[in-house]
Amino acid sequence: MISQFILLVLFSVGVYVLYRKAQSVPEISTITWIGTLFKVSLVILVVMGVLFVFQLFSSGWLERFDPGDPKSVHRLDRIRRFRLSPRFVHLQNIWPTWRKDIRLVFEEKGWTMRAREPFDAIGLRPRWTPFRRKRFDRVFLYYHPMLNVIVVDQVLKSCERLIFDNDKTQPTRRNLVILMTDMTNRDEVTSAGAGTVNYLGKLDGRTSLYPMLIDFNAGRFFYPLDSTLLRITHRFWYRVKRHQLLNYIREQVPATDEEFSSYADVPEATSDFHTRKYSMNPDIQPSDHAEKQDT
Repeated sequence: MISQFILLVLFSVGVYVLYRKAQSVPEISTITWIGTLFKVSLVILVVMGVLFVFQLFSSGWLERFDPGDPKSVHRLDRIRRFRLSPRFVHLQNIWPTWRKDIRLVFEEKGWTMRAREPFDAIGLRPRWTPFRRKRFDRVFLYYHPMLNVIVVDQVLKSCERLIFDNDKTQPTRRNLVILMTDMTNRDEVTSAGAGTVNYLGKLDGRTSLYPMLIDFNAGRFFYPLDSTLLRITHRFWYRVKRHQLLNYIREQVPATDEEFSSYADVPEATSDFHTRKYSMNPDIQPSDHAEKQDT
């Protein structure tokens, strides 16, 4: 960031000095292409400035949130980009068939959905790959009534194992996991959101996994903040799927003129942090791939 600022300053000073020098020499100032060159330089300078400001503000949120640190969890909880409109609070009461409907919307878009414990469903959709081995996209749907960061970590590891175990028969380079909960303990779900937000998503050079967490009770939608390690095509695909899912959720609760409290259930920065400290027995069985890795 500092090097970019220094480069921006040097470029600005250089353009300004050359412009003043050209204006002081009549023979140079009358040349048409010199003026065009300075205009192009000015456009480049503006673009560099906009990019620098954008990175300056966006990098402020690129941190690793600690699920066990109250201050870190509170910072995550107060990031507005993860909050839906207040009308989506207690969405499970307004939309009781959400688990079934989310699965159906994937089936309508050509995904082959199969139930498999502990997931609600695992979906596959073939990709168009001419002159190459047949490949797929994969989506995992997972619901847990008491979701926390431990469960999220177990689910992500299970997804990774399934991806590698099926690489020979059903290779998938793009993999999406949608975590869902209607748990009322906001702090616990926020800690689970930290596990989602911190996840980098890169499994190997070609394969990626992208988690999204829907908090139906508090009206929140978590996803990884830093996806720079993923391939550009993968980032674009995940962003499209994220917006499609968000738009589908928004369609379930039409906007009204009713007044809602402005995030009344968002805890204050000084409020007590309560989350259960317990160890969970994983409900996900290890696969042959994991046993080979352990060996």
